[in-house]
Amino acid sequence: MFNVGPETLAVLIPIIAVFGGITIAIVGIIYRGREEELKRKERIVAIEKGLPIPEEPAAPPKRSNSFLALLGWGLVISFISLGIIVSVSIHAGLENGVFGLIPLGMGCGLLVSAFFAKRGSDGSK
Repeated sequence: MFNVGPETLAVLIPIIAVFGGITIAIVGIIYRGREEELKRKERIVAIEKGLPIPEEPAAPPKRSNSFLALLGWGLVISFISLGIIVSVSIHAGLENGVFGLIPLGMGCGLLVSAFFAKRGSDGSK
């Protein structure tokens, strides 16, 4: 039906990804706006009827998830970069696999940051 070559597909994938990301962001903003609008309408109706104004539900206390986030991303980036190093080294030679050390350094940095975030959240020095 469609005759799409690899060159055309290579151009279309990033374009579709960018437009998809922008679309998801716009839908999220519209959804939050509608929720706020409904809350305001509820308050207006309560005031007109002389009822007590509905209170906002208490937000759950925020916990620091920075340790888990840093640990997770550090592991993901480290293992992806190890995969890059191994696959590029096998197919293009060891000297080309060196470029995988850049994301490996980023992943290791995130793991070190996770260690310090965990240590700081425990209150220990």
